[in-house]
Parts: sequence; C-alpha cells; structure tokens
Amino acid sequence: MRTSAGLLGLVLALAVAAPAAAAPTPLRYDAPAGGSALTLQRAGSDLRIVDDATGGVVASSALADTTAVDIRGTDAGDDTLTIDLAGGAFTVPVSFDGGAGGFDTLAVRGGHATTERNEATGPQAGTIALDDLRIAYANVEPVTDTVPVTNFTFSVFTGARIGLENAATVGQLTISDLGTGAFESTTFANKTNVTLNASALPNSAAVNLDNSATATGLASLTVAGSAFDDVFRIVSTVVPTTITGGPGNDSFVLSATQPGSSPTLDGGEGSDAYLVAFGALDAPATIGDTGAAGTDQLDSDPSPCASVTVTPTTLSRGGQVVTYSGIETPPRCPPGPTGATGATGATGASGPPGPAGPPGAQGPPAFRLVAALVAPKVKAKRGRAVTLQYVSTVAATATLDVLKGRKRVAQVTQQAAVGTNRIRWNGKAGRKAAARGTYTLALTLSSADGQTTTARGKAVIGR
Repeated sequence: MRTSAGLLGLVLALAVAAPAAAAPTPLRYDAPAGGSALTLQRAGSDLRIVDDATGGVVASSALADTTAVDIRGTDAGDDTLTIDLAGGAFTVPVSFDGGAGGFDTLAVRGGHATTERNEATGPQAGTIALDDLRIAYANVEPVTDTVPVTNFTFSVFTGARIGLENAATVGQLTISDLGTGAFESTTFANKTNVTLNASALPNSAAVNLDNSATATGLASLTVAGSAFDDVFRIVSTVVPTTITGGPGNDSFVLSATQPGSSPTLDGGEGSDAYLVAFGALDAPATIGDTGAAGTDQLDSDPSPCASVTVTPTTLSRGGQVVTYSGIETPPRCPPGPTGATGATGATGASGPPGPAGPPGAQGPPAFRLVAALVAPKVKAKRGRAVTLQYVSTVAATATLDVLKGRKRVAQVTQQAAVGTNRIRWNGKAGRKAAARGTYTLALTLSSADGQTTTARGKAVIGR
C-alpha cells in the first residue's frame, strides 16, 4: 500500500517528465539566394510551405500553433509565392516580401470567399483580405488572384490613373495604374461583382475602362470616383457597368459598349460633363445625373442634329441609344441657315422711345474641355513615327511636347475636333532619330474660349 507521500511523489515525477506544450509562434521562411517558387497551403491541421521545383516541404507548423506566416524572398533573384486555399481556409495572417531585386510575383487561388477587399497602398505593396484571411505584400510586381469570390472590391489609395483591360490569359482582366508606377497591377478571374474604388484618393482620378473581353464569372462592374474632378473614359465594357462620380466636376467620355453591358453614368454633385461618341455603342447607355448642385452638360460626336437625333430624354444614331436625365444643359442643335430678308415696309411716323426691354437670357455655358488618352503608353522602333490617340470634348488647338527628362526634344501642333483624334510625332529629336528610351508625351489642348487642359503619356522607343 502506497502512502499519501508516495502518491504525491509519483504525481510530481510525472509532471516533471511531461513535455510542456509548444508556445504559438510565427511560421517563417527566407528564400535561398537565386530566387524561389513556393506554395503556401493547408494540409489537414498543418500549414506547409512547399518548394514548387522539388515538391518538398521546406517549412511547416501546426495551424493551431501558428500566429502568422512570414515569407521573405531574396534580393538577388525572382521569387514567386502561390497561396493555395484548395486544401482548406485558414485565418492566420500572411506576409510576403518579394525582396528588393528580381521580378517577384504573388498568386492567390483555390477555395472560395464571400467578400474580398484588395487595397493598393503604394508601389508594389498592398493588402488582400479574403473573408477573415489577411495577406500583406511588398516588393511584388504582378498579383494574380483567381479565388472565387462573390463581392470583390479593389481600392486605390495612391496615384491618379486606374485602368481595366484585357489580360494576356483569356478569361482574366487586369487592373493597373496605366504605367505610372503608383501601385501594382492585379489580374483576376472568378469574381462575381467587382468594384473599382477610388473614393479614398487624395486627388483626382482618371479611370480608363478598355476591356473588350470579360473575366470568368464576372456579372457586374461598379466604379466609384474620388471627391475631386475625375475623368472616366469608357472605351469598352462588357458586363452591366455603373460609374458614379464624387462631389467634384467630373467628365465622362463614352466611346463603346459591348452587348449586354448597358452602362449607367452618374456624376453626382458638381458640374459634370458627358460626351457620347457614337459609332460603337452596341448596348444602350443611361446618363442619370442625380446631383442637385452644379450645371451638368451633355454633348455628342457627331454633333447633335447632324446625324444624331435629339429628344428631351434621348440621343440616338443608327440604332444606338443613350437615355439621359438630370442634365441642366442638354444637347442643342446648331442654328439653321438665316432666312431670306423680307421686303422693307413703308416708313411710319416716329413715335416716342419705348421703355428698355428686360435683359436677355444667359447663353449656355461652354462645354468643359477634357483630354483623355486612348493608350497612355505607346511603343515604336527607333526612327519610326509615334502616333498618340486621344479624345477631346471641345474643338481645340492640340500641342504635343515630347520630353526627355525636362528637355523638350520635339513639338507638334494640330487642330483637334470633338471626339477621337490622332497626333503624330515623327520620332526625331531635331534632324536625327530619337535615341532609345522612354519619353514623356505632354499633350496640351487650348480652346477658343480660353480653356486649357493637359494629359500625359509615355513613348518607349526601342531598337
């Protein structure tokens, strides 16, 4: 029979012998020199980092014991991280730094989520929140995101240009900064409802929708502008699209629609300007300005009444129809030819002077001058001409300054009509072909009523 003292000793001995539970720690991995291709995935109750080249597990930990995942690429090579959610969701925060050098990429795939928030916070940096999973990235060039999501919001906090265009892979679209370097591009698919959100920008935004194809699963597109004077250019859109400006004086240029897209444009508060360029509107569009303040304007290319039929609520041309409301200055037909002078009547006796008549009605305000580049970046071989395509909302004088750094190497001037125009630089700096490199294309438009606006693009001269 054991005494109570003996039992106590046995208990103490077992307690000393039992291993202590591991304290939760981060799962960290530093890529080897020369670069790496890695996949982070859940495998049952574990998180694993797998080397894509060998299939071997280079780091792992129990999910319950992991507080965070921190993966760092090398500065001297190309690093790729794929976060694969096919093995199951997890909520441990992930951080990926691709390193200062190389071409580093982030891909997110598999699984599913109800809500996703992708926030582009700066050059090559941002965060992705998939339901309760948060991914932070830095020093990453492109991001590819194909996780099936019901509501996907891409928010921009820096820069001034946002573009949506066809991706290199069929069934995907790319959101980019149009070559300005303000934030990293994201290529996506399998998102049902997509929102491009510029409302947090501290400055005006220029938004360019140029997707003639669609992304797999995409059902609707919403664009929200900033609180400043934004420019929205709809080159092409495929799914039902809603564009809403903020309280600034916004400008809309509607050039093309695909069947089924039926875009709706609303500048909101402020004095907004809308230009409809007929020719490729394959779906009806709606302009419904809900702002109570400001004077909103609507015009068309070709000019109203030339070949465009104008009613108090619609513009139409050859089966293309735009319905409008909330416009203080609707389209106006130009005055017709002056009628023949009537016969002079007999001179009557002079009567006393009549009282002065009331002041005449104020004439319509001038349409606001806006310049929008069709493609902000153009490429050409050395010695070949460079053509820049742009849209002007008002007939104006166009001046193209070609700059290398701060030095002007060429200047071209032409007259711009309302609608789409092209201006051509012969590719020379003086009498010689311009050297290879990147040049700034500064396009300035000046109208007869004193308005001036500038749009900037880039020309890349290669071999």
